[in-house]
Amino acid sequence: MKKNKFYLLLICLLTIKIAFAGDIDKGFKYLAEQNYSKAKLSFEKVLFEKPNHVAANFGLSKLYASKDNSQDFNIEMAFDKAVIAKNNFPSTAANPKEQKLLIEFQISENSILDHILMIEGLAAEKAKTANTIEAYNTYLAKYAYDKKLFDLMKANRNELAYNKAKNEGSHTAYKE
Repeated sequence: MKKNKFYLLLICLLTIKIAFAGDIDKGFKYLAEQNYSKAKLSFEKVLFEKPNHVAANFGLSKLYASKDNSQDFNIEMAFDKAVIAKNNFPSTAANPKEQKLLIEFQISENSILDHILMIEGLAAEKAKTANTIEAYNTYLAKYAYDKKLFDLMKANRNELAYNKAKNEGSHTAYKE
């Protein structure tokens, strides 16, 4: 009886692993076809069971960062999912099946970091377009992988705050 339960559990686990790989395959296929709603469902299906899954988080991050995807375009969510992927990227001693999946979709620590930097660029554009102290503060509170960009955004914020304080004749405006 215990043997049967063990084999049943083993079969269930293998089925889940295969289903994850299938959903990841589908997600990246749909993403390449710009079928964002189906890609999102595929990635979210995996993340429902395994929230830190690297490939699913990376795929969802790419989806949220795609400017062609007006319905789901979300810089903040793209960044959050990319950071989850980066923080959970397996070491070289990780599961070989997981490594194979990551290689298949060209997901590496460098590709994740490049993606994060691209997202930070989009977030910087958003802050620059708004050109408010609040927009720069929002950027500075969340994004810090690109040190040069971070310093530039901080300088832009400080210049705005200085000019506001100067125009108001008050040092308290500068503290915002």
